[in-house]
Amino acid sequence: MTDDEESTQDQGLFLDEYNALTYNMKKNPIKGEFYHIFIHKIVEKLNQGLAPTIAIVGKQGLGKSMTAMRIGELLYDDINAFKGSFNPEDSLVYDILPFLERIHDIEPPEDEGEPCPDRELFIFDEGGVNLSSVDWRSQENRGVQEALQTMRIKNCVYIFVLPEVNKLDKQARENLDFIVTMKDIGKAYIKGIKYNHDRLDNKYRRFYVPYGFWNVDKPSDDTVNIYRKIEIPNKNKFIEERIEKIKEERKKEEEEMDVDSLI
Repeated sequence: MTDDEESTQDQGLFLDEYNALTYNMKKNPIKGEFYHIFIHKIVEKLNQGLAPTIAIVGKQGLGKSMTAMRIGELLYDDINAFKGSFNPEDSLVYDILPFLERIHDIEPPEDEGEPCPDRELFIFDEGGVNLSSVDWRSQENRGVQEALQTMRIKNCVYIFVLPEVNKLDKQARENLDFIVTMKDIGKAYIKGIKYNHDRLDNKYRRFYVPYGFWNVDKPSDDTVNIYRKIEIPNKNKFIEERIEKIKEERKKEEEEMDVDSLI
């Protein structure tokens, strides 16, 4: 074993099965397999008892949701970072209330900073629809904001799938650890986010660490099929809710016009 390998910190989740990155940036295998540095960094944060938060952004049709599904498969099925097998039905979030109830019921570790045995992965699919900066003051979205800020001890992974990062509120963006930008179908560019203290003006400055391109494998057919069965009715629900809001607004406008005509 080289000096670099001996100096690699092992945070305890995989014990002898996992070493993160050596100081010379050489990738070590996780459970005998080599993964992109992005996956290593997620595992590092999990081992440290943190809650990795990821935004997957890009144009429609480039595979944002499929990339989120693939991350779930890797963390659950390949690396065993979570209990059980990956099932999109358990990880996808389209309704905030069940998410808040589930995150509430997760038992935190006995010691802060330790991995949480019951942690989970949550995927907010099309987060730009139900977690937009415009609607961030709603009770539901404030609940997610508070969960991200106060429940990091529960050591979960949060993935937001949305058209662009700015669709998230500023406070939510400040919780991000990674931005995954889909450049083409199955091709992503990864950036890590860090904060560095500036001694001159006593502020923390945000900067990006490039982790390069990642060629994302397609999720299994079973994962894709389960996702499609969940995705369509839930996204239809968003459209139905928007239709009802438009009808309500038009009805209100018509009533106001009727009142004006009587004056």
